[in-house]
Amino acid sequence: MNAVVVDDKRRVRLKMLEPGDYYVPEPLGGDNILLHKVPAPRRQMSEAEVLTALAESPLRFKTSWDRLKEEIR
Repeated sequence: MNAVVVDDKRRVRLKMLEPGDYYVPEPLGGDNILLHKVPAPRRQMSEAEVLTALAESPLRFKTSWDRLKEEIR
């Protein structure tokens, strides 16, 4: 078995793992840790993508902001 060293940033390098893969560590007790491969998280939308999605959305306000303020106060 080859030993690996944890660096000062708490990283471990394992040659059998691919860059960009995501793993969730599961402490098994004692000195044992099990890694579970998980799908990559969804990236957040940029501001431009959010504005485009809002413009293309079929949902629209039917009242003005001023009237909405009056109704909730």
